[in-house]
Parts: sequence; structure tokens; C-alpha cells
Amino acid sequence: MRGFFTKTIGIAALCAAAAVCAHARQSTMLPGTVSNFELPNFDENTGVKEWELFGDKAKYVSDTRIDVEQIKLDIYEGRTKAELRATIKSPSASVNPDTKIAESPADLSVVGTDFDMKGKKWRWFGDKRFVEVFSDVDISLKDGGKNGGTTNLKSVYASLSYAGKSNVFVLRDNVSVKNSDTDLVCNYLETVSSKSGKSADKIVASGAVKMLRDNRLAETDRAEIFPESGRAELSGSPKITDIASQAKLSGEKMTLDRNAKSVLAFSGKTARARAEIFHAEDGGKRQRILISSDTIKMSQANGKNLFDFSGNVKISAEDFNAECDKLSASALDAKDEKAKLEYIRGVGNVKFVGENGTATGRQLEIVPEKSQICLMGDSVLENPERGTKLAASAIIFLRDRKRGIAISDASDKNSFVVVRLEESPDIESAANGTNAPARKIPTVVKSRRLNFKLGDKNSEFRFEKDVSIKSSDIDASCQKMDVFTQSDAKRTNSPKKIVATDNVVVVRKDYSAEAERAVIYPRLKTDAKAADAEKRHRFVELSTDPANPGKRPTITLPPFKNIGMKDSATASKVKPSKTVITSDRQWLDSSDRLDRYYFQGAVKVKGTDMDASCEKIEVKMRPSKRDGKKEISQIAMTENVNIVQELKEVKCGRADIYADEQMIALSDNPVVINREDNSRAAGYRIVYNKGSQSVVVEGEADGQQQQAQPEFARPTTPEEDEQARPRPTIKLPVKGKN
Repeated sequence: MRGFFTKTIGIAALCAAAAVCAHARQSTMLPGTVSNFELPNFDENTGVKEWELFGDKAKYVSDTRIDVEQIKLDIYEGRTKAELRATIKSPSASVNPDTKIAESPADLSVVGTDFDMKGKKWRWFGDKRFVEVFSDVDISLKDGGKNGGTTNLKSVYASLSYAGKSNVFVLRDNVSVKNSDTDLVCNYLETVSSKSGKSADKIVASGAVKMLRDNRLAETDRAEIFPESGRAELSGSPKITDIASQAKLSGEKMTLDRNAKSVLAFSGKTARARAEIFHAEDGGKRQRILISSDTIKMSQANGKNLFDFSGNVKISAEDFNAECDKLSASALDAKDEKAKLEYIRGVGNVKFVGENGTATGRQLEIVPEKSQICLMGDSVLENPERGTKLAASAIIFLRDRKRGIAISDASDKNSFVVVRLEESPDIESAANGTNAPARKIPTVVKSRRLNFKLGDKNSEFRFEKDVSIKSSDIDASCQKMDVFTQSDAKRTNSPKKIVATDNVVVVRKDYSAEAERAVIYPRLKTDAKAADAEKRHRFVELSTDPANPGKRPTITLPPFKNIGMKDSATASKVKPSKTVITSDRQWLDSSDRLDRYYFQGAVKVKGTDMDASCEKIEVKMRPSKRDGKKEISQIAMTENVNIVQELKEVKCGRADIYADEQMIALSDNPVVINREDNSRAAGYRIVYNKGSQSVVVEGEADGQQQQAQPEFARPTTPEEDEQARPRPTIKLPVKGKN
């Protein structure tokens, strides 16, 4: 390309030589026909020959017309010495001696030192230093480069004029330019070059310009090319297509730098700078990504197309939108016609909008080959529809975009992954059934790392290391936690199941618990036919971990009152202490009006001046009439019951403690031992009643008169309902008259 535009000086010299001064020496022709016609012209100031016209025959037609056959026009240049620059040849021409104009419908050949121009129907203006060709223009220019190639130009019309120190070469209508590395077509082409013999100073192509160069196709309304610097400026909504990667670049204007192998696209009032990048996935699907910004730079290096976006960057893809301050991208050269996008990296005020919600951060990286999107630096993902908010040092979306990883900053001990789940109305508001507006209490979970899977209805979260959860009335901590959420009719997410392992601690306003494994169901529906059924209840299961069987679950409940085995004077001096229960497995079932606690397997109880053991326990807690705080209302112990209170020891198969009545009923072969005097009391049923300050030992006949005892069982989990697993049950007796 460069060679073509550097060779216009020869044509310029040809036209400049056409000026015939009034005082210059020239030949005179009389009417008739002359053979071997010759007409020279000299510069009036220097006397140096400018041009010389030859012809095999010249016929005088009039004073303003001479018809010449086999015309030849030699063009000279030089201020002190005439040097031949070009020669014009044509089979015939009509010459006007007065106007110094020659024209002909015949073929034209112009041969210079480094160019060859052909065409038909031409006109030459000597005074104006101008020549034009009106048909079938074909120009061959020698390339001054190392390869010694040529540049070929074709058009319907071409002209060359000389003005001052510059040469202007114009092609019009169906213009095409071809050389070893460039194909260009347009409607109009103009070059401006100095007469120093160097490359053209400026080239202007306009009108449906298409230029194929370096495997890139540029399309524009106007192109200004500066061969010396290798720069080109495109305007009129230009666009460039990279053939290998199929990437497209557009803008209000562009600047091309061939030496740097780069393209700059700029936004303006009429158009935004925009890149269209493609990525072929392994399954054959081709992903299309649109990126716009104030400026875009596209460059080539090591078989890659590199993009740099700056200012108000916008990204649009099939399944997500994003924005940031700056962005870079790398597109690999296509192989087997499959375009590959290596990466997209954004920085500054990053915002990402996808099916999972809206995410923000300081940095963004997209790796299409891995279908991976990573947000870094104070990253936050929010989904108002689902009522979820995730904050982390980095959030990574994996292949299917619904799975991902969130991590904290390992160098910052105060850095956590935080998930906020907007719950439905809290248990108490839902269960009360009042007209008062229901409260919405969020669940907040913290950890060092999170794996998540988001679904339209159900989502899964796995928290790892230093995990804590805080909800409406439960705080918990552990080293690993799985949270399963479910969307309601309004697409609001709330936890339906929580599985915590490794050093689990659960704290509620009514109790605290420790275990190696905890399964929490924040909201379960109960049997509507049950007498004390609640609209919603919370269910917690605590158990040991096979990896650490020595650490058994322990729960701490409020203190319970004197059970009635002590006299009033002694009992009043005892300081109440919290009730601590340890067992192999524990189940906690809670609602606003009633909490039930179930314990199974080598149960140990330590409370107000009492130690006890058995195999199964059920504890009921109800709101106090005094302050509304929940307190123990009933305890049922079964299987190998052993109770020690100071000097009294109880052994039986069942013990029922009624806190409000301060009464304990012992059954199933009860024996009470007084260690002070080794006295014993036994019977079918023994009842200590502090309220009535009595002790009743019932015989078998009295026991047989008792009413049938109702059966109590912990509520089942959804998994248990599905599997129909057997459940531990405890039978509680009806309170006796005593």
C-alpha cells in the first residue's frame, strides 16, 4: 500500500510540465499535414525544458485544433537541468495550441520511472498541469519496499494535478487498490504528496470504503491515511472486523496504527465505541458478547487480539450484563473457524447483573473457556426477588452460572463471607394469627468460605471454617454448615434446613446447646389435627459425629423449681442453677407457645441441687405467666431413671416432674433411698408434692386405677416422613389427684 502512494510524484511531474508560457519558444505549424511532428515547451524563467510533444503525423484543422497520430508527450522536471519523469502515449489526440489542451477517446498510456497508468478517453491541460482519464483506469505502481512488489489501482475515472509543492492524484467511481497486503475499494480516492519522492503525505478515501489489511476488514464512509507514519483515521461510523476471531469494532471515529498493529475507537455524539466478540463453546454454541466504552484499543500480539476498554464500560451477553471503569480482553486467533475468547478483566466500580442477581465489586474476570466469572474486592451479590445478599472478598460463578464459590481474604482475620437471607414473617407473628404486621427477621450466616448452588425454587449453601449463623431467635456457630433454602410464592428465600457439624454451638434466648452435629429445620408445618398444633415450628436435632464419638450433645435450659423432694425450709436456701442435659441424641421442637426437648441415649441431667440419669427424657417449656419468658413446665424421664438430691436417691423406670406444681411422680418400680438413715420407700407409684407438703406412696391397686396415659412423640422431619423411620416415644402419665 505504501509503495502505491509514494509513486504519484511521476504523474505530478507529467502534469506540471504541461504549462506553456506565452513567451516560451515553440514551433509554428502551417495548414496541412506534417510528418514527425514535434512541439517543445520551455520554462520562461529558467529556460529548462518542461515538456515536448511528438507525433507521427499532425494535421492542421484550425488555429485551435491539431490532430496528432501516435502522440507522445515527454514530461521533464528540474530547475537547472531537464530530467525525463514520464511519457504519455496515445494512438491519437486533438491538440489546442491556444489553450494547451490535448484530448482523445483513444487509449492512453502514461509511463513514469516507477508507475504505469492506462485508460481510455483522456484529456490533458497544459496550463493547469492536469490530466484526467474517463474510462477503464488501470494504474500499476512499483512498491519501493524490500520485496519490490507493485500496487494496482483501478477506477472509472482518474486525474492528476500539480499545485505548488504538492501533487494531487484523484480516482473516482468503483475505485479498487490492491497490493501484497492490502485490498481497498471505495467511490473516491485522493492522495496528496510532496515532490520529494517520499511516500504520500496524505490519502483520503471516501464513499463506501472497504479496506482489507492484516486480516482485518475496515468499513467506513471516510478514511484519511498517512503512509509515512503508518496511521489512518476513519470517520462516519466506521467498523473493523477481525477475520480470524470474527471480532468487530465500531465507533464514531477510529485511528489505525499499522506500526503498532493497533486500532483506537472513540465514542461521540452519534455512536458509542463498541466491540463485538465471539466465543465458540465446546458444544458448538457460539456466545456473542458486546462491550462498549468511551474508547477502545484493539491490538495484535502473539496470535491474539487484545482489547482495552476505558471509560463507562458496558458489557452485554446472552445471560448477563456488566459495567466497570476499565476492561481488558483477549481473543485467540480462530482455529477450525472457532473463535476463542481467552479472558475479560474489568476494574473499578464493577457491576454484574445475571440470573443470580446483581453483583458489585472492584474487579471482574470472565473466563469463557471455563464458563467462570469472578468478582474480587468487597464483592456483593444481591437478589431482591429471592431475598438473598452475599458479601465476600471474592465471588466465583462456575460453569452453569448457578453454582459458585465465595471466599474471604485469608490475610485479614476480620474478613468473612456473609450471606443474608430475608425470611418470611417470623414464627411468633405467623403463629399468633394477629392482624398486626408480621416482622421480617433476616438470617445472617458468616464463614471463611462458601460453596453455593442457586435454583429457581431451591438453593444450597455450604459454609466452611469459623461459621456462624444468626436468625430471629437462634445463634449458632460451627466449622461447617450446609443451608438449604426454599422460595415461597413471592420468590422470597428462607432456610428450610440447616446442617451444622464440627464443634456446633446453638444459642437461643431460651437455651444453649453444644454438639458435633446439628440439623435445624427453621420452619416446619405441624399436624393441624394435633391438640396443641402450631402454624409453624422450629425443629433441631443434635447428635454425635462418628469421627468424634466422645463429644456428646449438651443443652443448657433455664433452672427448674424444687421438685418437692425437699422440705420448704431447705429448698428455699438452694440457689437455682441452669439445667444441663447431655445425651447421645437430642431433638428440640419449638414454637411460640410451647417448646419440646427430647433426649435419648445415656442421658445425664444436672440442675438445681439435682443430678439425674436415664435413657430418655422429654422436657416441656412454656411462657411464664409473670414475664412471658419460657421456663420448664414438665420433665418426663424413662428407662433406668436415677435421681440424686442431697441425701435422697431415686431409682425407677419413670419419673414425671411438674414444675408449676413442684411435684414429682415416680412410677415403674420406684425406690427412694434416704442415705442419712438408709431408709427406703417403695411402691407402685410415689408422689412428692411440695404444694401440699405431702408424700404419697400408692399401692398396686391404686396404680391400677390410673387413667390411660397419652403418648407423646417428637415431630418428624420431612426426611423421616418420607422414609417412615421409627421414632423414640415417651408415655407421660396423667397427673394424679395428689
